[in-house]
Amino acid sequence: GVFDPAVGITNVLQVPAGKTLSFVGGPINIGAAPDAFAGGFLLAPGGPINIVSVASPGEARFDGTGFSVDSFARLGGININGNSVIDGKEVFIRGGRLVIERASILPGFFFLSGFPVVPPNGGVVNIHTSDSVTIKGPPSDLNGFSGILTFAGNPVPGDVPHISIKSSSISLSEGAVIQTVRLGPGNPANVSLEPDTVDIRNGAQVNAQNFFQGPGGTLTVKAR
Repeated sequence: GVFDPAVGITNVLQVPAGKTLSFVGGPINIGAAPDAFAGGFLLAPGGPINIVSVASPGEARFDGTGFSVDSFARLGGININGNSVIDGKEVFIRGGRLVIERASILPGFFFLSGFPVVPPNGGVVNIHTSDSVTIKGPPSDLNGFSGILTFAGNPVPGDVPHISIKSSSISLSEGAVIQTVRLGPGNPANVSLEPDTVDIRNGAQVNAQNFFQGPGGTLTVKAR
């Protein structure tokens, strides 16, 4: 499928507003090759999206906000690429190695594209991997960036979703972004990165932007 403003978006897997969309299993691949145009789209308007990849026996237990993977000796790989977009109020990711390449986690993407879904208002992109988080460009053809972006406040007031990432290493390159944008009334977001090592190069950015009155959110990096 392709994205075409005249016909809309195809290859969408979605649930009704406020419901949960979960993937729990072995290696998880969302989208085609990184350089392909056709992406895969996950949509849970106003609800959570859970992506959990494991690589050993164990039990993934839902704890009310996400899945506990403490019983697994090894966690699996997650690849999000090929112009894919993940859009949910809560995006919960647990795995061993996460790669986002020419794709995005963007709560509010479908609202921004003119679809009749709930606007972004609160929530969090919560990522915890045992191995690494790698985010690469080039920018997606759909929204002009590759990475993680949250926004709110315009044209509808709302709180900007937070971003929290814990990993052994976090690497951004080739123009990739981790970014929050406050555009109007509503609370700003906090960005929290907790890696052993962090590497940002070749035009990549981590930032918290505020275009409305009052203080913006915080950007915290705790690295060894």
